[in-house]
Amino acid sequence: MKKLKITALLYIVIIITLSLLGILGNSNEDLLKAALHYFTGSDIAVGKAYFLHGMIPSTIYRIFSIMVLLYMAIKKKYYVYINFLRSKIRSDFLVLLLSFLSIFVFFLILRFPFSIYTGYYRDWLFQFSEISFFTWLLRFFSSSLISIFIISLSFAIISSVVLKTRKYFLYIPVIFFVLSILISIIYPRFITPLFFETKKISDPVLKEEIFKLTARSNINIEDIYIIHKSKYNSAANAYLAGTGAERKIFLYDTLLDKFSHKEILSIVAHEILHYKKEHMLIGILLGTLGVLIAIPLFNIFSEKITDKSIKELARAENHPQLFLLIVIFVFFTKPVENSISRKIEEQADRYSIEMTNDPQTFIEMKIKLAKINKSFLLPNPVYSWFYHTHPDVLERIRIAESYKKKGGIKVPASGNGQ
Repeated sequence: MKKLKITALLYIVIIITLSLLGILGNSNEDLLKAALHYFTGSDIAVGKAYFLHGMIPSTIYRIFSIMVLLYMAIKKKYYVYINFLRSKIRSDFLVLLLSFLSIFVFFLILRFPFSIYTGYYRDWLFQFSEISFFTWLLRFFSSSLISIFIISLSFAIISSVVLKTRKYFLYIPVIFFVLSILISIIYPRFITPLFFETKKISDPVLKEEIFKLTARSNINIEDIYIIHKSKYNSAANAYLAGTGAERKIFLYDTLLDKFSHKEILSIVAHEILHYKKEHMLIGILLGTLGVLIAIPLFNIFSEKITDKSIKELARAENHPQLFLLIVIFVFFTKPVENSISRKIEEQADRYSIEMTNDPQTFIEMKIKLAKINKSFLLPNPVYSWFYHTHPDVLERIRIAESYKKKGGIKVPASGNGQ
């Protein structure tokens, strides 16, 4: 178990290092001047404070949870629990499912105090949300338990396949692909309506403008729906969902309240490219390819660290070790995944500017979004490279400025150093 302890310690050291870089932010003077061209000093300070109020508690929880997982992996108490389950339940699959459910629920309970701070208190403190604690509590546990059941069932299916077949390395990517497709279909149709009230758009002018935009993009839309997000917080966003004749556009009502029609069209154009280029499907395919590549690598990793193969780790009594290794292994794949995601988001930004032929509105929209969502405007470049799925705000503005023939200052790239 010495190698496992060293690996967990290395993970903790890297997390702390990244968190310290996150706290430092980016002190590049040219970037600060660029930020002050678009934002006030108060905007910058509030964005950093909101970020720190989320990042620091989350970092503490991640360190705490990895230490608890390490304790569970080293001690034999989990073995006793699994033996108890097996004495009461004959089905191996149910034992696997209950094992995963138990671990996820246990860590949900451990995460709960941190979630109160980052999910409720922080939003209240920064006037991002005004919902009651009871409402937040109900939504937190209902959404968490739904997610836990879906993920636990998925893990149980995969573990069962690993234990019962020799070619699991071929079956797991297929299962991952199928489950990902199912979730992408189920979520907007069944999960979103459980948590948000939706209705068809009532603004005929905006509706016509969006339909013209989708027609120019050669995308057919069934209708446009408004999600009543403002009831819970002030976040602003839009997305497309559905396939074929059931394809829909969803707009947060916060967009209608705070953004001009031009700005909303700029946001919708960005989302259209994600749909037009099948970015969700591409993401799932890349994820499937990643799983196919990761399985043999993870097997080598697990054997080096714990002297156990994937088949051994799939057994219920070894699930704490499995989770510990998955958390660490996936952590080190983040830079690759996030780099791809940032490229895709940049592509969508460029499409939005080109389709609307209005880089200035794009800039104004990004400024407004950053203020509403309390974005951290001067993040550390290493922290961004590791964690961020989207380009930094000033980088996105810089791209829009490059489309303008005249006017606007040139924003330096955010990776120019401290």
